[in-house]
Amino acid sequence: MNRYLLLLFCLFMLNLSSHAEFRVWRNTEGKSVTAEFKGMKDDKAVLLREDGKEFLLSPDTLCEEDQSYIQEKLSAPDQVAKEETEQTEETPHISKSEAKVIAEKYAEAVKNNDVVALQKLIWKSDDPKRAWEPGKILNSDFYVSALNEGNARRLNTEIKYIRIKTIKIEAYGYEVEVEITTKDNGNTYKKKGYIQMLRCGKIKYDTMGLLHPYEQVSSQIQEAFTIKEGSFNFNMYKQYILELDIPLFGYEEASSDSDEKRALKKIRNWLKDEGQEWDETEPRVPCQKEVFEYWVEALRSVENS
Repeated sequence: MNRYLLLLFCLFMLNLSSHAEFRVWRNTEGKSVTAEFKGMKDDKAVLLREDGKEFLLSPDTLCEEDQSYIQEKLSAPDQVAKEETEQTEETPHISKSEAKVIAEKYAEAVKNNDVVALQKLIWKSDDPKRAWEPGKILNSDFYVSALNEGNARRLNTEIKYIRIKTIKIEAYGYEVEVEITTKDNGNTYKKKGYIQMLRCGKIKYDTMGLLHPYEQVSSQIQEAFTIKEGSFNFNMYKQYILELDIPLFGYEEASSDSDEKRALKKIRNWLKDEGQEWDETEPRVPCQKEVFEYWVEALRSVENS
């Protein structure tokens, strides 16, 4: 009887192992481990070793072959369903090399201010609301200031080149970090920026012409704290905020400046707590982490205003 049970157990384990997809994984330093890919957790690949030990690795630390394997797994129907994403197996991840080519085309188009070329790269570029606004450049590590063409000429601002630094796989597609070198009145500056690319390869947000809605709203809320009732821009900012698809906490009904400020503080707190995942359109893309953290600090700076 014991032999029979032992045989059944061995057959069960053999059947279990036949369904596991153990493979040799190698990092960029050449170190290897045999493990099965179990999915993604907090932007890390979850790997299960043959001894049952589970551990997390950043996909960026793995070789190109392993990163491609993860992309194929993430685009499989069962993995897509597990992630509860709106995208289906019909829109799998493009390869990392393809994402790099698109990012390079984007960088060239921005450098040349080629709006026609940019529109071809942008998700739903036929939508007027998705129009890339030429002339936006970074004026600090993450904060973006819109410069119209007249200001750009007056300031002699010129984008010299955009270098692709890192390409990171995300559930929605790719996060591409770029370094922008600008020349302004004879001085050269290097600034950081991000491109958020969907699985299909279309660019949804960037930090130069298509800001993430959280970033746009945060800047508007910050400005609204400093605008006084009756000023030239007061009604413009108020109307913009009223049109936002976010909780307004009574801002629309506020009858005094103090009531508006109280409502704005509640909106600000909501943005600090919930804003990173807020996106008005599908497929939803979270705000890039560093940009989100920058604006959390920026909104905190008006805490006592």
